[in-house]
Amino acid sequence: MALSHSKRYANSARSAILVAYADDATASFAPSAIPLSVMRANLNSQLRPMPSQSRTVRALVVDDHMGIADGLSQLLGLFDIDARAAYSGHDAIDKFSSWKPDVIFMDIDMPGLDGYETTRTIRASPEGDAVHIIALTARSSPEDRKRVVQSGFDAHLIKPAPIATILSIIDLCKVRTPD
Repeated sequence: MALSHSKRYANSARSAILVAYADDATASFAPSAIPLSVMRANLNSQLRPMPSQSRTVRALVVDDHMGIADGLSQLLGLFDIDARAAYSGHDAIDKFSSWKPDVIFMDIDMPGLDGYETTRTIRASPEGDAVHIIALTARSSPEDRKRVVQSGFDAHLIKPAPIATILSIIDLCKVRTPD
């Protein structure tokens, strides 16, 4: 009920809905007082423009929390990045095989196939070396960082990562990604 009221208010004010998650996976919703156009302008003014190329970068966001995967995918879409979400390791492998993303932002702690094993599986595929895989996780200990590197990730970001950092990584991937 609260979400539908918040969405109606946000739409009438042409603003966004901010979602906050608690540790027990409950969510609270609140309309932002900042209009979407202002949010986009502020984000764009803080970031340097990305160089143009013949096709849009494809980014796959993998997280078992649908709100996180969908939210980051939608946010990347505001920056003309073709982003899709996957909600499990198996889903990520299927989407990698069929869609061929340029970069994958991978959560580590997922039920079933975790991010480490998912990354190893993708890397073992014929096209697995062509994709950039970035760990996007709450794990931050030195041991976690070492395991991320050993599992075949290209980089390690700690949640919540600033969007400017994520876009900078995508920008670097664009330079290394062939057409």
